[in-house]
Amino acid sequence: MRNINLVALRINIEKLLEQKKKNQSDLSLDSSIVSKILNGKRTPTIQQLEVLAQDLEVSVSELVDTKEYERFKKYLNEHENLYDMYHSDGQKLMRSSSKDIIEALGEEGLRSLVFNVLCGGNVRDITEFMTRNRLIISNAGIFKLLCDLEHDDNNTYNYLDFLGKSLQLASNDNQRLLPLWLMGLTKKGLDNIVRGRENLNDYTNKLTNTFEEVVPLLENNFGEIQGTLSISGKEINVDWNFLNNLFTAIGAQTLTVRGSSKSMSGKLFEKLILGAALTLFGFEYCQEVPETIDPSQKLFWLSSSEEEEREIDATVVFNQKAVRIDIGFIGKGNPEIATDKMTRFRSESEIGKLDHSTKTIVIVDTIGTNSHMSSIAESIEGYAVEMKDELWIKHFSKYLDNCLGTGGILADLDDEEVHKWIEEGLENINLAQFVQKIDDEE
Repeated sequence: MRNINLVALRINIEKLLEQKKKNQSDLSLDSSIVSKILNGKRTPTIQQLEVLAQDLEVSVSELVDTKEYERFKKYLNEHENLYDMYHSDGQKLMRSSSKDIIEALGEEGLRSLVFNVLCGGNVRDITEFMTRNRLIISNAGIFKLLCDLEHDDNNTYNYLDFLGKSLQLASNDNQRLLPLWLMGLTKKGLDNIVRGRENLNDYTNKLTNTFEEVVPLLENNFGEIQGTLSISGKEINVDWNFLNNLFTAIGAQTLTVRGSSKSMSGKLFEKLILGAALTLFGFEYCQEVPETIDPSQKLFWLSSSEEEEREIDATVVFNQKAVRIDIGFIGKGNPEIATDKMTRFRSESEIGKLDHSTKTIVIVDTIGTNSHMSSIAESIEGYAVEMKDELWIKHFSKYLDNCLGTGGILADLDDEEVHKWIEEGLENINLAQFVQKIDDEE
């Protein structure tokens, strides 16, 4: 069967799942295959269509029929296109990328930030306010979008029905985000709260009831709101209904923006900090895990995974000894995450066709007073390093020497000379090489 409309197929499957009170997990096909089909990332074979049709108690022709899709499309053609209406500044900020952060900071700004962290500074002194700037512009975009969507006949039911249809016809992740935000959801929320698009009608019905029930409560507790505002020459009536829609959307949008910013800045600066520090210590950077290793070479690489183990932020090898390094900008508010990092890795590993005895070093921003991280590190002959210490880089160098026997490059340097040594060394390091893989993945 050729030329299957994947959006029409998805709409039909999700509608049938809702009608028959079934979940994706109830279907015979592997859940990963179903998920890819529903996300438009896989065209099903005729055999897979037959299995789906049998599970949903319809014919294959009914399953791939485009009538419902055409109805949705006609409806949206008569209404606004959410993504096109969303301000271009907001569109640009829907996703955070390392390239955006690097361009915003510039080469010297990036080098200055790395220097600051290596000297005990907090990376969030910069990234937090970049995120806040992104949030303010994104929130303004959502506000403008809601103002543009305001119509006399746009009651809560019509509004949420329009958002549901917009989500069904969205062709990419950015286009899906807007209706999700306006319904108070993130992508994770769609999976965990709604349990998939097939249950969206039930969610929007409950949300409609919530909005309608809460307005009298708000008016009684906080007072009635009456007034208008003008944006780009358009007068908008402001009441609790409008504000509920705005608060709902901004809450979900904030979760997405903060989550993506935290993830991206974490990936970026973990590589930059580790890459810079290990290069300063005299280790040679490898872009990929070497197939074979000369035991006399001092090598390191960033971000690799071992079978059945979590990602390793950096691996350092010398003389058939290895150190697994895990870094995270984790404060004292997350002691359980920091402690978990200590017990991730095995004590023996084969690397580059040679057996290596392995130790663990975990680097976090702050070790809380109630954390067991240091005692666990001692029990497994590993080390915990606290980046808020102005001389943490010197401790890190000493611990690496204890593990590998490389000779502590900072052992004979006076404490007051360490920061000058870092500053001079950073001038000769190409920081861009450490984030090349992130750029390639994006």
